[in-house]
Amino acid sequence: KVKPPLVAAADAPKAFVEGATPGLATAALQRTVVNLATGAGLRVEKVQPLPAEQKEGLATLHLQLDAAGSLEAMRGFLLALETGAPLMFVKEAHLAT
Repeated sequence: KVKPPLVAAADAPKAFVEGATPGLATAALQRTVVNLATGAGLRVEKVQPLPAEQKEGLATLHLQLDAAGSLEAMRGFLLALETGAPLMFVKEAHLAT
């Protein structure tokens, strides 16, 4: 029995951040994350690229984002991050009032 792939081949380019180097891919990821944050109503205060991890020909990209806004805006931002394309996951979050 053959299981279908997690990401259909036609959708593969949309599932991952593209870039000729990890640095260019991180810059593209940074633009995407900032656009999602501001679109959700957050005020981006700082975005810091962190070192990429290479494994099996793929790079896992990491960013640190400092933003301010309402809890509703944060919820919308996190929802957009984890349900949209490219594939993104929140590894850690710190919220303060």
